[in-house]
Amino acid sequence: MKFFKGMLFVACSLFAVNSYSMGFSKKYVKCMKSSNNQIKIINFCQSKELKAQNKRVKKLFKKNMALSNEQEKSNLNIIQINWEKQRDVSCGLINKKPKQLNSANIGCSLRFTSSRADMLEVQVKNKTLSR
Repeated sequence: MKFFKGMLFVACSLFAVNSYSMGFSKKYVKCMKSSNNQIKIINFCQSKELKAQNKRVKKLFKKNMALSNEQEKSNLNIIQINWEKQRDVSCGLINKKPKQLNSANIGCSLRFTSSRADMLEVQVKNKTLSR
């Protein structure tokens, strides 16, 4: 019986995770699969997805702020600023214009941004469920 309960818990957990729109978009995955490892196409796919993930971060950050009290809002702002600085340093984005970025810079930024959006999405879901 314990095994059955454990399996039920795992199945429900997987279903709950799948209900989030976390990770990369289906369009991005499709674009990358059809890129045939051509750098120009990869850069195009990554740049387009980065814009989508940036929009996702902004939207979820606003939702998170709306669901937060004043102390949480202050902390969220600090965390967001620090996250942006860490992303920029880690991905070599400091003092670079968009046309100066290579696929490594864009890919790194995309991974950071997607992960941040996923984290914000979980926070918003948790705050929504606790109300």
